[in-house]
Amino acid sequence: MKKLVLFISVLAAFAITSCSDDDNSGGGRKSIVTAKINGVPTVLDRVTVDEEIYPDYIDLRIKALNLNDDDNWLEFVVESDAEVGVYEPWFFSYYVDMEWYYQDPMVNMTITENSEDKLTGTFSGSFQYWDEDIDDLIEITEGEFTIYK
Repeated sequence: MKKLVLFISVLAAFAITSCSDDDNSGGGRKSIVTAKINGVPTVLDRVTVDEEIYPDYIDLRIKALNLNDDDNWLEFVVESDAEVGVYEPWFFSYYVDMEWYYQDPMVNMTITENSEDKLTGTFSGSFQYWDEDIDDLIEITEGEFTIYK
């Protein structure tokens, strides 16, 4: 009986310590994305960074959500070795109630730091609803990101 209690205690302790609600990498530092979306200040503080490895380069796919909202998020891709300066992301989208808005025509992005463990920058742009027959445009201004890799 003592062995069973010990086994269950160890199993419970492992389950508790292996769970984490922190989506950020970076050794405890918290990635964050902020912007004004149609003029409303927005903080997206639940950030995931996924590496997409290709033969000649690595993309970082960054998804940023509000801590309490799974239906609205920004998602963009930056090459892992992007140089500091003006950057043209090939993918940058905003999702509202899980509906896709794409960059139209191109997001203005500037990389301000890209080190081994940190990526920072600014962005702004217009986002068009996926169905171009519906005239729905979202303006994102004063965007900033600090991403820990």
